[in-house]
Amino acid sequence: MKPLPLDALQVFLSLCEHGSLTAASEHLHKSPSTLHHSIKKLEQHLGTPLIARAGPHLKLTAAGELLRQEGAQLLTGAQQLQRHVQTVASGWERCLRVAVDDIVPIEPVLKLCENYLNIAPDMCELALHREVLNGCWDALVMDRADLVIGAPEPRPELPNTEAMTLGTVKMVFAVVPHHPLARLKRPLTADDIRQHRIVTVADSAQKLPQRSIGLQPGQPVFRVGTLAQKVEAQKLGLGCGWLPYHLIDKAIAAGELVVLPTQEQPPAPSLNAAWLTPLTGKGLHWLVEQLKAGALRL
Repeated sequence: MKPLPLDALQVFLSLCEHGSLTAASEHLHKSPSTLHHSIKKLEQHLGTPLIARAGPHLKLTAAGELLRQEGAQLLTGAQQLQRHVQTVASGWERCLRVAVDDIVPIEPVLKLCENYLNIAPDMCELALHREVLNGCWDALVMDRADLVIGAPEPRPELPNTEAMTLGTVKMVFAVVPHHPLARLKRPLTADDIRQHRIVTVADSAQKLPQRSIGLQPGQPVFRVGTLAQKVEAQKLGLGCGWLPYHLIDKAIAAGELVVLPTQEQPPAPSLNAAWLTPLTGKGLHWLVEQLKAGALRL
């Protein structure tokens, strides 16, 4: 069976939409006789009449009604496919995947995404997802991302990747006001902390080694999936632990959490952006240039 002629299908759907050959011809900027010929050609191709009655009150046959219902989706799909092909042929990625570590504030990332979407062709998809700790590096290794934002030090030795430092995040040790550690009234030792349950976020790495921040050997642990869950767990008194200050500044001001001093220096994770090389797609190249120009600093 020969493929359905899409140009004739477009004429038929325009006729159905506008109700007459005259109106459809004005819309398509073609003569009524040309459109009539296309409809006849389509009927011959399908081997069945499509129009039961023409004129001011267009009536379709059962086959014509089916083609009207299903044809629009087919034509739209073909047009979208054409735009996808043209987009990829012009050097833009059909889908650009960006992994963002859970510790990175989302607002500046979304601003960067907004700027990207404003200049990228409409058919370019931008896919954003969160990772935790070594999960960002792992996303490059396992081909879950083309670009990662917030991947922590130390940088693993990965082939075909380039990285740059974005900055550091301020971390504080926080508990609820009634937590036993809050009653010590002195800088906490590692042994003080080890005796109490710590809330940690599970590393999302699948192939690379997983890690935790602040977890000591033999310490009771409550493991959650996201930093937002960790914040809520610590606000409920389910454990202690290090948290990014920007995530809990309001909770501290409201008295829901208190920051405790520690003898050991707080972790100050240095965060990186990293991407696959060589830069073959226009979208990834644009984002990398924006990052190098300081569009996102922590």
